[in-house]
Amino acid sequence: MSLENIKSVFSEEKETPVTKENGSYLIAYDPLDGSSVMEANFLVGTIIGVYEKDYKAQNLVASLYVVFGHKIELVVALEEVYRYAFYQNKFHFIETIVLENKGKIIASGGNQKDFSMGLKKALEGFFAENYRLRYSGSMVADVHHVLIKKGGVFSYPQKKLRKLFEVFPLALMVEKAKGEAFYFDKGVKKRLLEQGVGSYHEKSECYLASPHEAQILEKHLKGE
Repeated sequence: MSLENIKSVFSEEKETPVTKENGSYLIAYDPLDGSSVMEANFLVGTIIGVYEKDYKAQNLVASLYVVFGHKIELVVALEEVYRYAFYQNKFHFIETIVLENKGKIIASGGNQKDFSMGLKKALEGFFAENYRLRYSGSMVADVHHVLIKKGGVFSYPQKKLRKLFEVFPLALMVEKAKGEAFYFDKGVKKRLLEQGVGSYHEKSECYLASPHEAQILEKHLKGE
């Protein structure tokens, strides 16, 4: 993709995108996901979504993120999900990420006192099966952990995460890794990447999971 093909660039920190007349692709990015935990020296990253013609979930053609910690890693979602590590001044391919049917990682964000009874029961069931809690407050770090461990669940039931900049790019990432990315609308499970966008900074609840965890969540949250 050349710069001539880029029609628009949109930072989460801005109210509106920067747009030019020509080009087909639109970039939406969160320049520093996890900024609230930087002071604690937690893992943070940059999330990028590549859209074609319009900022809509159905038009998302690729996504990527970079995580910054004691090492730098790049993960790219095209038809598959590719993981790279940065050393010796360049990125080196590590693996193609494919989620297993069942994982062992839980990254459960949000205020637990506001969780629905169904979500609480689902989480209790996971912990009873010896799942490990790995929530840091940095979405990109937590989803990265689920991906590299080949399964688990990231959940954020409150509508806090921005669709264009965080939710859609990471939803594509998880789906291309053979997982599921969904939300619940009046108790009905729906794909995140079929959601509409009413405004540039519209927010959504978000569940990203390997197949087994997605099935358990649907069982407990269906009809709520």
